[in-house]
Amino acid sequence: MIAEPLGDQTILVIQRGEGVTADPLGIPAADERTTAQPGCSVQPKYSTEVIADTDFTRTVWVVYAPPTPLILALKAIDEIGYLGERYAVHGDPTPWTGEDGAVDHVRFHLRRSRG
Repeated sequence: MIAEPLGDQTILVIQRGEGVTADPLGIPAADERTTAQPGCSVQPKYSTEVIADTDFTRTVWVVYAPPTPLILALKAIDEIGYLGERYAVHGDPTPWTGEDGAVDHVRFHLRRSRG
């Protein structure tokens, strides 16, 4: 099955996992593998700001992506690169099926917090 593009945006999927090397304290280093995924639609969902003792912002985006093996393997520990920023995958990616029962696309959220 060839996945139809849902948009003209490309995201960078940053898959993270424990590596075989460790830091001086024995904590395993995180290995990262970055792969481009074209054919996505990335849309802003909302942004919040808290101004108190410290300024804090949270921005959330929604991504519609083709159901490629790369996207179907996404986990909450992974990150996404988009427009020069890194975002956390927020929650579990949700596969959406078509009338034939095959996965049509995958929807997931990105989150970035600053402050």
